[in-house]
Amino acid sequence: MTKNHPLLTSNKINYWYWECDPSLSQYDITREIGCSTSTVSRFMAANGIPTKALSDAIKNAFRWDDKGRTQFEEYDLLTVENLIKWYWKSDPAWSLEDIGEKVGCSGSTVQSFMIFSKIPRRDTAEASRNMHKCPKHRPIRRFPELTTENVHDWYWKMNPPW
Repeated sequence: MTKNHPLLTSNKINYWYWECDPSLSQYDITREIGCSTSTVSRFMAANGIPTKALSDAIKNAFRWDDKGRTQFEEYDLLTVENLIKWYWKSDPAWSLEDIGEKVGCSGSTVQSFMIFSKIPRRDTAEASRNMHKCPKHRPIRRFPELTTENVHDWYWKMNPPW
């Protein structure tokens, strides 16, 4: 138990992480207690509570009705069939971020689902070719006035070749 988090005890963390069904992830425990993920992971390391292997954590992450809640807005769209259609068969092929935007999750969540479902990834060269085939006209996060359409002109205005 810690001063700031009275719910953070070895018995409770061990039970939530290993024994309850379905078991909670470190992130779920942080939501239960009201602290950061790093606090839970440091507490587990300091108290000798082992962590799950990444493959086990990924298996638990994709039980769709896990813990009585859905994991993201359009989770029923994230299926193997849709992922293969969007990622491999669409012309131009969708990026992981595009798929995540459609489903309502991050690109890394889509990547984890692909690993879990054993869907192969495109190699970097092929993915970058597809990326430039049909660029999105959405703003670039660091510079909201820029879009993928006008970034080339902006770059050369800011960095003239002379």
